[in-house]
Amino acid sequence: MENKKRDYALDLLKFICAIIFVLTHYEAQLGLHFPRMSFAYGKVYMGIVNELFFIVSGYFAYNSIKRILDGQSFNRYYSSRVIRLVPLAAISTVLYGIMTYITRRGADFSVWKIIVTAVGMNAGGPFYEMFVNSHLWYLSVLLLCYAVFFIAIRSSQRLKINWRYSCFFMVVFGASISGIGEWYYMPFVGFAAACGYMSFFLGVLIASVLAEHRPKTAGTLISLFTVVCFTLLMVFKYDIMEYGVLYMLIFIYYPAIVVLFESGPVQKLLDCKLFGFLGQISFGIYIWHMEFNVLLSSANNLVHLGINFDSRWTELIVVLINIAIGIVSFYLLEKPITKALKKKLG
Repeated sequence: MENKKRDYALDLLKFICAIIFVLTHYEAQLGLHFPRMSFAYGKVYMGIVNELFFIVSGYFAYNSIKRILDGQSFNRYYSSRVIRLVPLAAISTVLYGIMTYITRRGADFSVWKIIVTAVGMNAGGPFYEMFVNSHLWYLSVLLLCYAVFFIAIRSSQRLKINWRYSCFFMVVFGASISGIGEWYYMPFVGFAAACGYMSFFLGVLIASVLAEHRPKTAGTLISLFTVVCFTLLMVFKYDIMEYGVLYMLIFIYYPAIVVLFESGPVQKLLDCKLFGFLGQISFGIYIWHMEFNVLLSSANNLVHLGINFDSRWTELIVVLINIAIGIVSFYLLEKPITKALKKKLG
């Protein structure tokens, strides 16, 4: 279960997902409707890639199972996740709240909302929909999934049942409650939490299978065929899968992508430290891209920069700037803060 070598293929996948978020929210925040390929207003809203992030997070969480079974405490397990995720999210939340309050005087941003969002309790848990920068709902639900994951593994150990049954139960539980409209905003069982449960714990189960049966050429071809077929369906025959697209993505499309990236041939092809670096800066890209959109649009209005947002070239430049921001954030904020907190907390 221990895997200390960086998974460069999944690092690249995380980076690709972060760039998709940049493109999606750039178009959504500025109301841009590109005719041929729209990430925010196309047939498939690309913000749904959050569920792929959950699967990948669950995939990596598999490596923690042995430590939990060997007696690792909840405080030690959970604090490492909080140290990794919350500080950068808290800084960005405060800055986002300040920028939005200045640029949109009528905006309803209370100090309480900033605090709830900053500590990762704005979605899934008891303070659902109490957010400032809405895209951080993913981190809030992810922290919830980490806590439930620890409880599930430790409970399985005490009940003397295989931990896979607990993970499978959470997948079924998430899928069961996700369609209950009356529960949409309920704490711990709302729609956001449900998506997190079924995606995250599915990622854990996928990791457990691939740990024993690493896909080779045949697995690569089957996964590639599945990804290509579903991509073509979404582009040309979306009406066939429109009403069940979320579940098809979570249970077929995204797992096929993960298996494809974890197959032997693709692992060899993507065995490059550059992809590891891209994976490291992807969190900073994800955290800061909404703030950059607010800053850019506000500067354009106040200083009259005359930026043509409705241009693919502008969109490309925005992506490149966000990558640069991710690099700066990783070296000047994320690494120093994480190192200092780990040293402080032992």
